[in-house]
Amino acid sequence: MKKKDNLISIKKPKSKNPYLWKYYDLHRFIYLITKKKIFFTRLDNLDDPFEGLSTKFLRDNNLNAKIEAQIEHSNLLLNNNNEEFEKLKKNSQVIQNQIKEFSQTKQYVSCWFNGERESMAMWNLYSNPDSVAIKVNFETLRNCLSQSFSLFVSENNHGISIVGDEIKYLRLNPFDENLKRQSLNFSALKKDESYSHENEYRFLIISNNLEFRPQFFTIPINLEKLKLTILSHPKMEPWKFENLKELLKLTNLNIELIKSPIILK
Repeated sequence: MKKKDNLISIKKPKSKNPYLWKYYDLHRFIYLITKKKIFFTRLDNLDDPFEGLSTKFLRDNNLNAKIEAQIEHSNLLLNNNNEEFEKLKKNSQVIQNQIKEFSQTKQYVSCWFNGERESMAMWNLYSNPDSVAIKVNFETLRNCLSQSFSLFVSENNHGISIVGDEIKYLRLNPFDENLKRQSLNFSALKKDESYSHENEYRFLIISNNLEFRPQFFTIPINLEKLKLTILSHPKMEPWKFENLKELLKLTNLNIELIKSPIILK
């Protein structure tokens, strides 16, 4: 493995808030506490079609769309055998292949909310009344994951890089032609500004080996050292909260479970 492929860099959030949050549906949470592993999802499996695409690509793609619209407007597409139409289709296919081959399929993410308090917006977007949120100290999480990442890299000699950083929010969808060129080291550390309410901190795994790109990775985590606090969804029914309490007792883990302090009608 080349030295540059051994990169593990987890940066502290610029905010003074010491906590990260992750919103889990019940089954992902059960997986976490039973398997003691964190999911890292490949970017092409996320809903945002622009995840992990470079601003250069988005700029070129925006230009390509404008050219296509101009050709369509000037009635050059009346005949599908039109030379310019075929050229455009071929260029579009090349672009789509580049997305799959070199951008989205090599990057895997675990997404967290950076905030002092829980977020009702995040509850509404990424959970249901049976869900939970985990709250953890960033430094504790960084220490635990750093050990797991080091072991993961040493066991998988496939050109792996791992970073942790805050997301930068830009005008990507629709693409702002006046957007300055970005100097981000990794294309998955940005999102469209319409997602800025997520206040996201992201752990990112990059696999530079074309033959080593599964649908997801799972990274072991020491839950005892993590000292988790679990908050139940504000709308969770009392009997379900008791079920959750009993489930956590079975794990023998040092996990605090509390009801969300958010009051709803």
